[in-house]
Amino acid sequence: MKLRQGFVSNSSSTSFYMIVKGNSIENLFSMLKKYGDYFNLSYEDCNGKLLRCTYTDIISELKTVGIDNFFTLNSLIKDSIHRIKFDEELLIIEKLSGNNKWPLEHYKKSISDQEKKINIFMEAKRKGFTRLLKVDFGDNNGDISGGNIGTAMDYEGRKIRINTSDFIVFTEQNR
Repeated sequence: MKLRQGFVSNSSSTSFYMIVKGNSIENLFSMLKKYGDYFNLSYEDCNGKLLRCTYTDIISELKTVGIDNFFTLNSLIKDSIHRIKFDEELLIIEKLSGNNKWPLEHYKKSISDQEKKINIFMEAKRKGFTRLLKVDFGDNNGDISGGNIGTAMDYEGRKIRINTSDFIVFTEQNR
């Protein structure tokens, strides 16, 4: 659960890092179609309602929302390195202050997560990739939220892992 502006929320989202060759949204659409079986998902909510989405639904929603902001892998690597340095500084401060275990574990996990991302980005660069599109899908939070697509991608799509010579997809939970 997240604590936001004084209240507790159980909103969630899943960030999808989609790495493609080229810097066109059409390149991504082509890969979503090619690997469509990974994105044909269904999720049964707490009321027994079956929520489904397909790769064509995702493409349609991306077109509607207008998400086409690609990041360079180099800029994301720099951002991750900066985040690691920041978290390392906070970790030192927490250790010196004698604070409880939670902040220490939080910063250690954050550093580990950033290191894993850097490794994926570096591997992608070795394979000839240069750009990445990040899209957040969520039950009631994210670039694409709610309904069949947002909910199914958040709850079931978080399991998607693709690592091929023409497409890399990995996810990160935002809880």
